Amino acid sequence: MSYIEELEGLRQLSLEMLAAMPDPHCLDSTDCPQVWRDMLDPWARDASPTFDDCAEALLRNDLKGFFDRADGNTLKYAYAIFKYCYNKLPSPCWGSPEKVNAWAERHSK
Repeated sequence: MSYIEELEGLRQLSLEMLAAMPDPHCLDSTDCPQVWRDMLDPWARDASPTFDDCAEALLRNDLKGFFDRADGNTLKYAYAIFKYCYNKLPSPCWGSPEKVNAWAERHSK
């Protein structure tokens, strides 16, 4: 297979993946998958670290880390997950490494 054929195959795969994704403008925080709510809500409530590396990257605003670790379903609902964080989580508990560390420290006392 030539380099050009490989690139065309990747382009076609990308187009198919995009077509399978829901329109992000039709998603809202209620579309956030329950598995994500189950990871994020305990953190927001009392800094219980019930999340995986992907969720930690999201909380720390490490978008590269988030997308590197995300599975297909997470990618499909990434917009809804971000909206859930923005609309439902207290702003001091997410958004930067410093905020995440301070939130954990605040609740460890």
